[in-house]
Amino acid sequence: MVSPCYDRPSETFFPLGRSGNKGDTIRTAFLSLVLFVLLPIIAWGEESAADEPTFGPCVVKYSEPVITLTSAVNATFSAPISDVTFTNITFNGVPADLRALTALSSNVQVVDDTLQCKVPCGFSTDEGRYEMTVLAPGYQPSILSFTAKYSSFVGGCPATFSGTQRVSVTLQPQASSLNR
Repeated sequence: MVSPCYDRPSETFFPLGRSGNKGDTIRTAFLSLVLFVLLPIIAWGEESAADEPTFGPCVVKYSEPVITLTSAVNATFSAPISDVTFTNITFNGVPADLRALTALSSNVQVVDDTLQCKVPCGFSTDEGRYEMTVLAPGYQPSILSFTAKYSSFVGGCPATFSGTQRVSVTLQPQASSLNR
């Protein structure tokens, strides 16, 4: 009798790897390797150079910090203030990790529980709501609150964020500073 799946009458249908023949089991294992491991790699290699792989970890790039303090000025004389200190920094209502804020930064450094800024300065890559106290010698403390968000997002995977949130602060001189 001729099997509908085979040309030779003596062949019997066995599911993959079940023929009892060691050579068939090895051949089946090899075919499985080719189909399930090598074929996706070969297919991936055929993508154009502009295509990005669609599996694996997604790379996120930040062109700049999300926050840039562009200026700090004297409220009375509009004179620039070159050095300020940020303290009591919260991110989305929670005390911020200062080391994490400076992973991508410019002109800032962590000193104790503060960020020391040489204006202009930038820090953080986390979009969200920030609140902080701004200090400078001879000036009254000022609370700075804002939502930081990148203005540009390109990609999917990989993704690139750019377009910093620019903020400025105006500080009132302390009463004793006005009499000098």
